This record gives sequence, C-alpha cells and structure tokens, in this order.
Amino acid sequence: MSTALLKKAAFAKEASREYQRQNILATAWKIEELRRQIDLMECFQVENKDRFDNASGQLEFVESFLSEDSLSEIRADHTSLLCAYQEDISGLAITDGEMDRLVERFSNEDHDGLDHLTGKLPDAGCTKEG
Repeated sequence: MSTALLKKAAFAKEASREYQRQNILATAWKIEELRRQIDLMECFQVENKDRFDNASGQLEFVESFLSEDSLSEIRADHTSLLCAYQEDISGLAITDGEMDRLVERFSNEDHDGLDHLTGKLPDAGCTKEG
C-alpha cells in the first residue's frame, strides 16, 4: 500500500475515532442528566410523600412538570444509555487500536502530516510544553 493511501486511511480512521469520542461525550452528559432527574424526582417523592399520600394524582401531576417521562421511564433510559455507553467505549478502544496500527506503519517512514495522529507536534520549533 502506498504512503499516500496509508495517510488517507489514517485520516479517515482519525475522523471515525473523533466521531466516536464526541458521541461518547454526548452520551455521558445524557446519562448525567438522567441521573440528576432521577435524584430530583426521588427527593421530591420523599419530601412530599406524606403531603401527597392521599392524592397520588396530584403527585403525578406535579412530577409531570419535572420531566416528560415517569421515574420508571427515566430509570429505563438511564440503564439503556449506560449499556450503549459501554459499547461505545469498547468500539473506541477497537478504533484506537486500529489507529495505532496504521500510525505504526509510518514509524520508520516519512510521515509528514501525521504527527497530530500520534500526539506529536509538527516540527516547527514547538514543544509540548509551550
């Protein structure tokens, strides 16, 4: 495989890896959002249990303002997202390995333009510290 083709493959893999990272970040924030909603609704239920014991309809009405979903639906979404998150992390690990193997092919060759893929800064008198 030519150097130009390997570079293109590395750049394509880099885009794939970055897409996966961004998805993982978005999923992590959605998980955090759901965790906080669960906490809020559970605290609300505990604090208002006595007040609404005889009026569960009122409790459901008030909870509807806190979230469009019921507490059990939010918990189910949270669990589902945690599973998806773990799968995304596994996929990213695979992509990172593939990326490492592609970049490794350039270790003994001229690999101008691939420095950012390996975490190295291009030769321009720059260092990682400054």
